[in-house]
Amino acid sequence: MALPQTYGVDHEFGPLDVTQSFITIQSDNLKEMCALSVEVKDEQGRVITVRKDDLRQNVNFVGILKLGAGIPEAGSQHTYDGIIYIIDDVSNDGTNDSFRRVGLNCTKYQEIA
Repeated sequence: MALPQTYGVDHEFGPLDVTQSFITIQSDNLKEMCALSVEVKDEQGRVITVRKDDLRQNVNFVGILKLGAGIPEAGSQHTYDGIIYIIDDVSNDGTNDSFRRVGLNCTKYQEIA
């Protein structure tokens, strides 16, 4: 029998994209939100209309830095799982008993291709 073998209900496993050139990805976190939320209230203060706009997608991923690899800079573009994001911030952490961990927080804006 070939391993791994899954029994029961199938589920997604692991990060979406493990093909990054500068790190071996260990975890990712994807989030979708509306940056603009407008409410209209009636004379009694109850919300009667809500408008959601400016859809944004955020991704945060962390991995182990590959030897000799360059790290992308904040403000530059980066592709993850086929989507082009703008890098908001980069973390580069190391200790004397482990490999260097690099994390990127990125945003995809609705109107920016």
